[in-house]
Amino acid sequence: LRISGGSTNNVVLDNCTGKYAVGGLFSAQTAKDGLEAKGAGLFASYDCTMSSNSKDGFNYHFEGAVIPNVLQVRCKGYKNGQIVLTSQSNNGSTVHDGIKLIDIGGEFLGSVGTNFGHIDNDTQVWAVGTLAGNSDGDEINGGGIDYGAFGVWVGTATMWLDSCTDKGSNIGV
Repeated sequence: LRISGGSTNNVVLDNCTGKYAVGGLFSAQTAKDGLEAKGAGLFASYDCTMSSNSKDGFNYHFEGAVIPNVLQVRCKGYKNGQIVLTSQSNNGSTVHDGIKLIDIGGEFLGSVGTNFGHIDNDTQVWAVGTLAGNSDGDEINGGGIDYGAFGVWVGTATMWLDSCTDKGSNIGV
């Protein structure tokens, strides 16, 4: 699912599933996210699952100078980045570009990268009761991230973890 256009519209998903996303034809495959949301005033997901995609499960960016605020409630991202290894770091859920995200009760496990990983300046994430892990980062793909559950990568990104759990990562945070 790709939502783009940089509008200030609000987008709400309820009980949606995105699996096995991959682009290209035959041997020229490219990595794709289960959900890629670019721009939107508010983006909210309730009880959605993005799993077994060739890149990220949930992926949020700004577009057209519109920086979305994101709410995820009981969403899940499993085993992303395992079917086509054209992307180095693949996350269960990730935000970029100064986006603000609140995650409540999410589960992000087994992706090839940091399962709940957020990057870029001014990105802010608050996770409440989130479970992440079952990964040792993206080093298996030649990357430089060795934490598999929760992480921020570059710049002044901030993440608050409230009653969260790492399950099965060599380095959780």
